[in-house]
Amino acid sequence: MKALRLNYNGCHGIVGESLTPAFAIQYANAVGTYFGDGPIVLAGDTRASTSLLRLAITSALISCGTRVVDLGVCPQPVAQFHVRQHPELRGGIYIVYEVDTAGAVR
Repeated sequence: MKALRLNYNGCHGIVGESLTPAFAIQYANAVGTYFGDGPIVLAGDTRASTSLLRLAITSALISCGTRVVDLGVCPQPVAQFHVRQHPELRGGIYIVYEVDTAGAVR
């Protein structure tokens, strides 16, 4: 199993191995605790794993009392632009499938 990596650009792992719904809940709990009541933007790509992780992240953020603005499926720059154009938003989580040189999905 490949290790989960955390860095300034998010968390990177293989969905179903190191990047699980349980981990997504822990990560979103940390984000929700940091940002408080939010609101936080949530968006992602069209992959099947995005829906799985979106549900886990949404439930964790709501359980922290964080308001979630779900943009659904949209390009990452659109989500970033949305956060910048709405000063009331505290931040965002974007779920994307990317393959790096080691073959890990982020």
